[in-house]
Amino acid sequence: MKKLLEELSYKGCDVNRGIERSMGREDYYIERLKRFAESDYVDKLDQAYASRDLKKCRLYACSLESSCFSLGLKPMYYLSSNIINLAGRSKYSDLGIVLERLKTYQQGYISILNAQ
Repeated sequence: MKKLLEELSYKGCDVNRGIERSMGREDYYIERLKRFAESDYVDKLDQAYASRDLKKCRLYACSLESSCFSLGLKPMYYLSSNIINLAGRSKYSDLGIVLERLKTYQQGYISILNAQ
């Protein structure tokens, strides 16, 4: 478990915040991360983007932002915040670039979790 937490930390995850928000339990934090990895937040956001529905993009990004903050997934949190801002300002083309970066981070975290 220690190696997993170190890898997540190396990839920009605020492991201490995540554990703190998981009742101080590392095992529960890992469980929450795995559930998050199985969630469809990013897929729904991607679908909303593909259908050019900026209102839904903003809605899904808000949900994603909240979860990422709670789990200490700082890069994904900041990218979600950026998507909220871009969707609110109708910056569709810029939003796509940020969404791709978000999906890259998500895949990185999923790879780390699946390797354990």
